[in-house]
Amino acid sequence: MRVGIIGATGVIGRRLVPLLASDDHSVVSIVRPGREDPACESRQADILDFPSLEVAFAGLDAVINLATSIPNGRGGGDWAQNDRIRIKGTENVLRAIRSIGGSCRWVQQSVAMLHQGKSLADEDCEVTGQGVLTSAILMEAMVQGSGLDWALVRGGALYGPDTTRDVAFFQRIARGELRRPVEAADRWISFVHADDLAGAFRCALNAGGGRAYIAADDVPTTYARLFSAFEQAPSVAEGSILHPLPSFRVSNARLRGCGWIPRVSSIYEWEATRPRACQYADAASA
Repeated sequence: MRVGIIGATGVIGRRLVPLLASDDHSVVSIVRPGREDPACESRQADILDFPSLEVAFAGLDAVINLATSIPNGRGGGDWAQNDRIRIKGTENVLRAIRSIGGSCRWVQQSVAMLHQGKSLADEDCEVTGQGVLTSAILMEAMVQGSGLDWALVRGGALYGPDTTRDVAFFQRIARGELRRPVEAADRWISFVHADDLAGAFRCALNAGGGRAYIAADDVPTTYARLFSAFEQAPSVAEGSILHPLPSFRVSNARLRGCGWIPRVSSIYEWEATRPRACQYADAASA
């Protein structure tokens, strides 16, 4: 297939491009005007500009939309822009696919946090959200009501290299510089490693359409357990308290049933497989 990826130069896109190429797909990176992707063929378009997107989609058999503007804690991203990408951008993707005949498969990124609560949820459970999640609810409704050949990938809380939950993040917990949210200690969180989320999009591209797929580790956890596993020093009084996400605990059974197998089954496995010297640099060398 000739597969266009919006957001191919992002954290997930950089991992997904070689996976699709290894499956003998012809990958087209849809990048913003003035940019190029050295990893594959590039076409310039802005997801918020329908005419440019319509041109970029010409000849494609599938489109994977990874575009976001979620703040990364390092000065990048903007929630208002993220809302525009989810709503106006999704409208433009829908129009552009229809303009080229409507037969193009559409794989759309979403978030597993829409399954809020402490009970284990799957894709058929209720989705809910407010604030910055409202746009995700609206976006999913547009995808599911499009009448196109669509798939949604609801990713868990992302971790691993190049993410906000990288090695340095867990070093801060270990040194007591990032303190546990005591009042939310029993909240659940379902993580997913960046490599595994990329693999989930690869799987969803080839799986049955008209379905949502949850991409998450095998083992959801609580904030209390997370901090107990990583803390190695008393909390620093001036350390910041981690802002917890709404509680969400999800199952990856549907995606596993399609052949997706996470390379990392849990965040604790990821932590245990890294050399201790690389896990937690002491304060002097951090």
